[in-house]
Amino acid sequence: MIIWFIFGFIWVSRANLVNSDNQLHVFTVATEETDGYLRTTRSLRQFALNYSVLGLNTPWYGGDVKNTVGGGQKVRLLRDALTEFKHDGNAIILFIDGYDVIINANAEIILERFYKSGANVLFSAEGFCWPDNSLAVEYPAVKSGKRYLNSGAFIGYAPDIYKIITERPLKDEDDDQLYYTHIFLDPVLREKHKIKLDSTSAIFQNLHGAVDDVDLDFSPSGHRMRQVRLANLAYGTEPVIIHGNGKSKMHLNYLGNYIGNWWNPIDGCVACNEDLIQLNWDSENDFPFVVLACFINSGTPFLDKYFESILRLDYPKSRIGIVIFNRVEPHAVKVEHFVNLMDGEYHFVQADSAISLTERNARDRAVDICLESGYL
Repeated sequence: MIIWFIFGFIWVSRANLVNSDNQLHVFTVATEETDGYLRTTRSLRQFALNYSVLGLNTPWYGGDVKNTVGGGQKVRLLRDALTEFKHDGNAIILFIDGYDVIINANAEIILERFYKSGANVLFSAEGFCWPDNSLAVEYPAVKSGKRYLNSGAFIGYAPDIYKIITERPLKDEDDDQLYYTHIFLDPVLREKHKIKLDSTSAIFQNLHGAVDDVDLDFSPSGHRMRQVRLANLAYGTEPVIIHGNGKSKMHLNYLGNYIGNWWNPIDGCVACNEDLIQLNWDSENDFPFVVLACFINSGTPFLDKYFESILRLDYPKSRIGIVIFNRVEPHAVKVEHFVNLMDGEYHFVQADSAISLTERNARDRAVDICLESGYL
């Protein structure tokens, strides 16, 4: 027993020594600074990760990736960026999509889990074979977890990744995920570069089709920046790179209220104290005019309490406009009462009947009201 313990100790120390010179470089692609982009880059800074943004403030030629295939431009930009690393065996590259990813760990944790995978290149995995479902039969079987490659997040040694992204020609409008899928499904290339999928979400969590697999974990943590973590209940793992792919972006917004050190039980809302605007409380006219749009889309208990919370907002009422979109007929009386009660208290208070509108139409109408009010 004593001999085994000493041997195990030496093996772990040697593994750490071998990897001690490795450096993690994060790359992402974003052509414009959206709210999603700002959230992604904020999470990178929270964990002091070394990152580069490719393509910022340049035209996007990669197609309409929200609705169809595309994204080949991301591969081209990454090819150019990795030229300097193509022979650097100590460089480890982490690529993430630029608009819908949140990081929740530092480089040490990410690298430790990558080493444990035994891969040279590790792609995130999902439950859908996209964009070509006919390729599903060609995928290797997995013992547990998700079977199909997702290119929204992957990690690997720089020389291997560079060879993968320069293996075949690719146009900007071609699909990046399909490109990586063909590479992975080639048995020779898969073995040559030791490409694996993170099927049980040890590092990566793709949310599309898997929102019921995960939940927030508020249990105590020794890392102040990681007081809130994401637990994958299906596989007993704790993914640290969360990707709101496909139709899961609303759920990513929910998780983003906590992970990435947005909020923690020690400091409360960390992000709420960032990028603050200093206002002159002696002059209400110096306060920016804001429009508060309220959407009542389904039966809502304690609606009175909701209206009371609006009244408690610590902001000059003369600089607030309120518009309420109500799609629930039984709530019409309470909405009308609130509007009549607050008439004259705020810059304006109005209720727009949204019963005949879809939620999307109501939100578009709210933007129109903002424009008409000089908010933007």
